[in-house]
Amino acid sequence: MKKLNDLFRQHGCHSESQLNVQMPGEKGMEDMAALMAKFHNTPPKSIAGLNLIQARDYSTRKVITPDGTAKRLDGPKGDLVILDLEGGNYVAVRPSGTEPKVKFYMFTFDPPDPSANLDAIKSAQAKRLKAMEADLKAFSGV
Repeated sequence: MKKLNDLFRQHGCHSESQLNVQMPGEKGMEDMAALMAKFHNTPPKSIAGLNLIQARDYSTRKVITPDGTAKRLDGPKGDLVILDLEGGNYVAVRPSGTEPKVKFYMFTFDPPDPSANLDAIKSAQAKRLKAMEADLKAFSGV
């Protein structure tokens, strides 16, 4: 564990979590498509108190900032939105390919700090992930 903590101090501390939002019933696939359209067209302006820096939309292959500025996004085309938040935090949003649910992959980051209290940082990141989950659920209507 000491070597891992040394890496966190040297390269920054990262934590991640996943959330699956089920879309039950006969309209599940339609509801999933509608939720993805919401993330493509009007992503949240902030998540867990962190402002949206940009949305990387792989369906249109564009990077869109909150003021509406768009630029080309290199890479494959697909039904994926990555929401880049302040401080190197981000959320990836994609529909399941096999069932009616949307998957959220949440990532937190704190920059390198040789004198960091890693227990405090890890605790703050756990709280940030919970806040991200709550905001994503609220935005998704669940």
